[in-house]
Amino acid sequence: MSDKQKRLVEAICMLFPNAETRHCIRHMHANFKKVGFRTKKLKDLLWKAARASTTREFEDAMDELRKTNQHAYDWLKEKNPTHWSRSHSSIRSHFDMLVNNLSESFNKMILEARGKPILTMIETIMTKIMLLIVKKKEEADKWKGMLCPKIKKNVDINIKDSLRCVPSHAGRDKYQVEYGLCSQYVVDLVENSCSYRN
Repeated sequence: MSDKQKRLVEAICMLFPNAETRHCIRHMHANFKKVGFRTKKLKDLLWKAARASTTREFEDAMDELRKTNQHAYDWLKEKNPTHWSRSHSSIRSHFDMLVNNLSESFNKMILEARGKPILTMIETIMTKIMLLIVKKKEEADKWKGMLCPKIKKNVDINIKDSLRCVPSHAGRDKYQVEYGLCSQYVVDLVENSCSYRN
């Protein structure tokens, strides 16, 4: 995931030709604002399209954007959705992050080391990572249960949401799952996939 630095993306694509590239939506939104699309409504529609897990949800968000501001729609339509929307990304990577906060945090952590000679830089980064691992281990020792609190909360929400799902066996390892009144999705237990993509 990049902040759309063209040379960085080109270098990654050359080194890893099969790697998926994604763009940070926070940086994309900054560019969106630079060209004049500054309203909260347009920001919300950009994020709605980015968060969409199905192509139908994506198209609905884009259609709403087109009705709100044709120029903003045209600007966004020029961007390849495989780089910025969950609905068009491959499920092969099992990666659904829309922002590069993790890289930004890591870069901030190693800021003091970046100007040092290579061996000193590596030792400084190694020490910082080691101390971080120890700190996280101490925090994890305080948890109750096997999952960290944030993941436990997400699992509990998914369990609660799953009560509204009605599965029907569709043959072999596939199930049709009805969610609500008008939503039906295919779950394949062998492929480990769901047509809802979420």
